[in-house]
Amino acid sequence: MLAVGTQKDGVEVWDLEAKRLQRFEVKSWYTRFVEFSPNGQLMISQAYDVIKVWHRDTGELLHTLSWEKGVHNRCLTAQISPDGETVIGVDSRSIVQQWNLKTGELLHKLRLNARGSQSAAYSLDGRTLLETYPLGEIKLWNWQTGELLCSMRGHSHHYIASVAFSPNGQFAVTGGNDGTIQVWGLPSESK
Repeated sequence: MLAVGTQKDGVEVWDLEAKRLQRFEVKSWYTRFVEFSPNGQLMISQAYDVIKVWHRDTGELLHTLSWEKGVHNRCLTAQISPDGETVIGVDSRSIVQQWNLKTGELLHKLRLNARGSQSAAYSLDGRTLLETYPLGEIKLWNWQTGELLCSMRGHSHHYIASVAFSPNGQFAVTGGNDGTIQVWGLPSESK
């Protein structure tokens, strides 16, 4: 399976073996990200201000997950937990929320003590969060408690477009608009 978010209100899922295309009408401006659950039955699409949960086979929209109504913010990232039970999302005001993937129930909400998030990534164990900020700053948080574990600066103080954890949680990788990719060692608290 290959899922692609489009700028024209949709997600396209290609079944490469069956050579079949399935379209999901998202009705949200600019789908930035899509991800399948570990069992492949559910899919999330992350648009500008919402996360939507879909049944992959039927195309049924199961849940729309969002932040406070009437507050202008944008959803930076969303990720399904490795066990397929929850979805974690972070918005541009550094509010982290966790929902039950199957019911859409909000389980946990936390505002981190920072502003101006640009991109974010979650560790595979779901305990820590990497966020990037203006001028090349990267912060590692325990997102459940809001504790700042470490702060780093790089990319010649440029915008950082993407951030990811290594599978073992020992490193972070960032890509900046200065044309570089940087690998960062992380403190033992993040493992």
